[in-house]
Amino acid sequence: MEVNVKRNYPSKKQYFDARRVTVRYSIMRVTTATFPGFQMCYRKRIVYLGVLLFGASLLWTTTSWAQQAAKIYVGGSAGISRSPGVSMVGDSNDRSSVCDEFINPLYATLSQCTVPNRGEGDSWTVPFDGTGGAFGSMFVGYRFSPLLRAELEYLLRVSNYGERSPVTTAQGVNSDKLSDELFLAEEWLGTVSMLGLFANVHFDLNMIDGPILPYLGMGVGFGNTKVDYGSVWSRSPNPDDIRTGRDQPNADEIVRNLAGVASSGHATMRETLLGLQVIAGAEYFIQEKISFDLRARLMLSQEFNGTIVWDPLRSHVPNIRRDGSEPVDGVMTTDDFSALVLSFGMKYYF
Repeated sequence: MEVNVKRNYPSKKQYFDARRVTVRYSIMRVTTATFPGFQMCYRKRIVYLGVLLFGASLLWTTTSWAQQAAKIYVGGSAGISRSPGVSMVGDSNDRSSVCDEFINPLYATLSQCTVPNRGEGDSWTVPFDGTGGAFGSMFVGYRFSPLLRAELEYLLRVSNYGERSPVTTAQGVNSDKLSDELFLAEEWLGTVSMLGLFANVHFDLNMIDGPILPYLGMGVGFGNTKVDYGSVWSRSPNPDDIRTGRDQPNADEIVRNLAGVASSGHATMRETLLGLQVIAGAEYFIQEKISFDLRARLMLSQEFNGTIVWDPLRSHVPNIRRDGSEPVDGVMTTDDFSALVLSFGMKYYF
């Protein structure tokens, strides 16, 4: 059976005679000596700027086309995703172990144990490998012209990292702990999921006669991002391995209290993030109102920040004062929750 699809699209010659666009590429090199996560931030800025310029130029192109009767469509898709490696950067409001009243009852004699901005400069970094995942979406769209469509998309993306990774780099007091007395310092990244609502704009490339319709698009929206995370830091049970507090008058007490202590925590961290997606796809019409839809997309989002509490903290309650004051928690940060997604679905035009 032959399928005849009528679209009233211009011919290839008319299309290219009407629009000749010269694109000049420039290469910008960004050099930084910071963590890989911050390098990713620069790449995102370049992508954001490029997509905005791309969208503005195509919107300008469509203004000269006469609008036709609008068409509404609905559809859905499912597919697979690939997420890159993640670098989680941790920071906490903890103090040095000699400032912990449970470890050192004489903490008040030390000036560094009462200064403000506790934990400042004591960050650490944990790398995790990339992973695959699943994707699904439902959408409703509206055609404004032969070239322009708007779409509202509700989507779910899940990436299962399921990986334990050692802490590789640290700053401040955490660096001393890693090199001197910690025999275990590792963190766990489990499932990362995003439930989002996006507004997309698609630009149809009407250059092929027949049932195939390629298109480009971009979308902006919000995603409720959920991250399963865990952390374990443990000291050597041998007091001879402990270096913290050796210069204190009650060194034997500090070393004895620190030997074998552990800090561990698990949290399901949540944050709503602004997201951006760049889309390239194609439709194949099997009937005038029904089409298969294949999409590839790059999904980016804002920097993620989540809170974790270590309970126990050095084998006691998660604060550093016996009266319950100065509670301790940590903030895990990354801007690497991007993904490449390939999905397949169907559309129905009304």
